[in-house]
Amino acid sequence: MPSGTEAAVRPQSTSFNHAGHPTMARIISLTCAAAAATLPLLAGGCVQQDKYDNLLQVKRSLQEQLLTVTDERDGMQAQLSNRTQQLTAARGDIALLQERYEILGGELDQISLSNQTLAMQVSEMEIGPLPADVQAALARLASRYPDQITFDSSTGMLRFDSDLTFNSGKDQVKDGGSTSLNALATILDSPSAENFELVIMGHTDDVPVKFSRNQHPTNMHLSVHRAIAVRDVLVDSGIAADRVQVSGWGEYRPLVPNETGGTATNRRVEIYLTAPTESMASTVMPTDDATTATTVVIETDEPMK
Repeated sequence: MPSGTEAAVRPQSTSFNHAGHPTMARIISLTCAAAAATLPLLAGGCVQQDKYDNLLQVKRSLQEQLLTVTDERDGMQAQLSNRTQQLTAARGDIALLQERYEILGGELDQISLSNQTLAMQVSEMEIGPLPADVQAALARLASRYPDQITFDSSTGMLRFDSDLTFNSGKDQVKDGGSTSLNALATILDSPSAENFELVIMGHTDDVPVKFSRNQHPTNMHLSVHRAIAVRDVLVDSGIAADRVQVSGWGEYRPLVPNETGGTATNRRVEIYLTAPTESMASTVMPTDDATTATTVVIETDEPMK
């Protein structure tokens, strides 16, 4: 009989049939045992396969995202490169335009100088009603005060901008206006111009007088009063009073259509140089032989004031 230790370590004996083969019960028992031992291994293999499939799917998803991001990056880099090229081209265009601007500025200065020279040459020509030296002197005066004075050599007219010569609604000549009028008086007293008479005409726009109606009830009054003020400055500067006439047209002789709120172009004082007029008319009355011819002197109406 085997000892107890041998019985504990020795495997159970396998049942055999009479032919020496294991019995069916024993086979089933061994199959179940083998299946039981293999099942955990199979279960573990299934779990690892699922994880692998999931990781593979994540990998593919990340690869697709990487491709998308890479495409977007490449597109942005292309746009950046395009913008950089455009910026470079724009800077080049700006440099060319700046160079062209400087060239045009020089050309414009040259044209302006040529125009001034041409204007002086034209003013010295024998055109219009005034002697050449008078025209040249008046043209130079207008060029000294381009914002205040306009000279028309074809009519012998000087136009003074009222906004620069007078304050709004006033008939007192500003200091700047007095300076230019004093310079004009010097020209008008020159030997070539001293025989010309002066006609001073005041003009306004159609905005009614508001704050000085006590002194100038209407625009007609204001235009005449301003003409008188210009005449007084010239007379104070040495121009003979009997050479000067004054008149005013109010708003009735605009240079341009009046606009709402006032029209500066129409607010002006114009000075015309005209040939001397006869202040007296002499008529020889018919007589018979016994009488002596008598010269009758007829005086004209009192000059405008």
